[in-house]
Amino acid sequence: MRKNWLSRIFIGSQGLRSGWGLLLYIVIFAVSFCVVLGAQRLLANGSSAYVAAQKHLQAGMLGLEAVGPGLLLLIYAPSLAVVLFVPWIMSLIERRPVGVYGLGDGRRLLNFAKGVLSGFVLISLLVGLLWIFRLLVFDGLEPAGGRLLFYGLKWFFVFCLVGLSEGYLSLGYLQFTLRRAFSAWFPKDNPLRAFGGFWLAAVLLSAGFSLGHSAHATESPVGLFSAFLFGMVSAYSLWQTGSLWWSIGVHAAWDWGQSFVYGVSDSGVRCQGRLLTAHPVGDPWLSGGLTGPEGSVFAIGVLLIGALLVRLMFPKRQRTETSEAAISVSQLNSAPP
Repeated sequence: MRKNWLSRIFIGSQGLRSGWGLLLYIVIFAVSFCVVLGAQRLLANGSSAYVAAQKHLQAGMLGLEAVGPGLLLLIYAPSLAVVLFVPWIMSLIERRPVGVYGLGDGRRLLNFAKGVLSGFVLISLLVGLLWIFRLLVFDGLEPAGGRLLFYGLKWFFVFCLVGLSEGYLSLGYLQFTLRRAFSAWFPKDNPLRAFGGFWLAAVLLSAGFSLGHSAHATESPVGLFSAFLFGMVSAYSLWQTGSLWWSIGVHAAWDWGQSFVYGVSDSGVRCQGRLLTAHPVGDPWLSGGLTGPEGSVFAIGVLLIGALLVRLMFPKRQRTETSEAAISVSQLNSAPP
């Protein structure tokens, strides 16, 4: 009897209760991140080059200096390792396929490619509007010599890591588990149960995604709202397709397009080795100012067009992330003996 009573505290009808899952996720994430960060610092201990790179990176985050692709890897490589590792550990604990947290999609390459195309079209539209309304001026080509192709490929790789890291962190395990938690607020026979749980979680996590961008000293109120809206569009693509691959592709191509191709600031961060160089002109609310195109009110309309693209590309709701089949498997595997 005591075992059954204890089991009911931790195990519900869908396996490990969402509250315990969130607590475990946070603890494991914090410990893993500290271990990876500590190991990185230990390896670089006493390295003058590492200290100089850290100072250069801090200046870049403040918009004072241009940042190279290698420096961004100092941030996102350790982060991505933790972001991928912790959900995998949680999938073992919860006895679920790790794919239900947003990366399990048989069409991942196709959806990622659609996302890359969509992201580049959207950022090109935004930059084009700013140029047409004389809110952005192109200064010309940046002389990079034969290294231009190298920079283009390396920046695209880095921004793919950025898209995967930030997308999976904000809408991966947390979205899946918060959806379960919020869905429990609705009666089981309520037709809005799945819808309400999903979107309550999406709003909360998109707000967190926006809050994370506030760490940039050059971020603007419009830029923060654009980050929130991007989170919501990404959640909509997850709702429609059941995976994060479209939004990861959009994130990568959006950042690559504005940072490398058009040479504008990305949340105030400027990149070394750009194809073009440009600078904003006029009212920052319209031009984006130091934030870059994401800080322009035009970005809001462009992101809404992004939501329309999701609807046109993926008209059928194939929500494998919330599928009853995945939940049934987890119930069977995690049922107490």
